[in-house]
Amino acid sequence: MPTGITQNRDQLRKRVDRFLHSPAHARAEILATLSSLSSLGRVIIFGGAIRDLAIYGNREFPSDIDVVVEEADTGALSASMASLSARRNRFGGFRFSSSKWKFDVWRLEDTWALREGHVSGRSAEALLRTTFFDWDAIAYDFTNRQLLILDGYFERLREEVVDINLEPNPHPVGNAKRALDIYWSGSAGLAPRLAAFVAATANALPGVSSVDTTREQATELRRFLEDFASSGGRPVRRRIEQMRLA
Repeated sequence: MPTGITQNRDQLRKRVDRFLHSPAHARAEILATLSSLSSLGRVIIFGGAIRDLAIYGNREFPSDIDVVVEEADTGALSASMASLSARRNRFGGFRFSSSKWKFDVWRLEDTWALREGHVSGRSAEALLRTTFFDWDAIAYDFTNRQLLILDGYFERLREEVVDINLEPNPHPVGNAKRALDIYWSGSAGLAPRLAAFVAATANALPGVSSVDTTREQATELRRFLEDFASSGGRPVRRRIEQMRLA
């Protein structure tokens, strides 16, 4: 686990503010995009972007920004996205890019778990219950400059164990692969429920059951399954001698 993990809500809010208002690395494009979307409704940044700021700070940051707009008019959002040459992503939102950043934007009501009825509610707070991983259950209300976090979030980060927040999801194989990447990297262990999900999905993982499987991939997956089988209900962690896959 990186040593830069944030300790509390106030520290993380300051990190987010510094990130959004820094002129470095074309971040002004993010601020301009979020400000433009604010005319359509309450703007929320959620998931991996805020999670990575909590764990790594401003030094390491991905290029993808996931955004939800609460109570946005469908036609107005579609027109705004058309002006940015956005295309539909596979989960019902819109995807577009600036010179450096990639954005995925949804109406709150169109996010998968709310649309399919797995989570009830029509506010941004309900969004926290829709993520597959509990580490992703965090958001930043750009409109009101407030963090939205489930109880115990920072404690879960410090425990260095990732778990399932909401199991129904539209891409189980992809989430199992993400969980394996976490395990292989050694950055965190997998909670028993998440490890069981990965084990149950293992045969369907791309590059694992196909002819393209490398010897290293097959070895890593076998070791994970062995570790899971011997975990005795404890979190499953990568053995120290294992190497991360490229």
